[in-house]
Amino acid sequence: MKIKSFKVAVLALLIANGVFAQEEVKSDVLQSKKGVPILPQQGDYALGFDAAPVINFGLNAVNIMNDTGQEAEHPGYAGVNQTLFGKYFLKDDVAIRGRFGINFSSVTNKTYGLDPLYTGTETADNILLSTENTGSSSYALGAGIEKRRGYNRLQGYYGGELLLGIGTNKTSTKYEIDYTSEAEDAGYVEVGDTRTLVSKTGNSFMLGARGFIGVEYFVAPKISVGGEFGWGLGYSRTGRGKTEAETWSGTEKITTDVKGDSSSEFVTGADQGAPSLFGGNAFLSLNFHF
Repeated sequence: MKIKSFKVAVLALLIANGVFAQEEVKSDVLQSKKGVPILPQQGDYALGFDAAPVINFGLNAVNIMNDTGQEAEHPGYAGVNQTLFGKYFLKDDVAIRGRFGINFSSVTNKTYGLDPLYTGTETADNILLSTENTGSSSYALGAGIEKRRGYNRLQGYYGGELLLGIGTNKTSTKYEIDYTSEAEDAGYVEVGDTRTLVSKTGNSFMLGARGFIGVEYFVAPKISVGGEFGWGLGYSRTGRGKTEAETWSGTEKITTDVKGDSSSEFVTGADQGAPSLFGGNAFLSLNFHF
């Protein structure tokens, strides 16, 4: 009986040793007290957001019902102006990253005033004089790769990315009072008066390349706050725009189209990934991994 009991005890020790050995292997993965992995792993996705609003909230926490005026400052948006920022982890320490943005803006301004053609003795009606529409659009793409290393919750990373974008702007105005002899007699227009109907910039094309380095600290499982800075170069070119205008000659209105100038820009230096559309690329971010 004693020999059998000894064998059972030895077997129990061997099983326990195997269990502890497995736990030691698992301990290589940094985990929370509940056993949830803290750092990103192969196959994980990540989304990054501008961290400034969160920091602003923290700075104002002492007076939560009012804005104390304290604001976090950082060089730009989350990487590239008005783009979504994400990653996919090929390995625990290697990720591909991408940026994507499609942005449209349309603003309408209407101007009202007294009817300039009214010749009666009563007060003139307040009418719509003009409607101005301003529209802009921009498209941005970015792709790169990053490698990571670190200790515990603090992770450093470095890598490179390419950036590409196009954009355009257009303003058009519709006037309710036409240029006519009647308008001239009423004092609304004089010979030589000119007004713009359409103003359109040329299409802007932007290309950039950038090397970067950054750090992330994981404040909770798969949630980190990061900061990034880099060096890059960028090129942009804006084609010739167009301005359409009309001029009163005294007998008729004359419409003219005038081509605008073109421009190009090349920049290189600390976080100048690409000018114009992209702006500065250094940023503070709040990152979620899943």
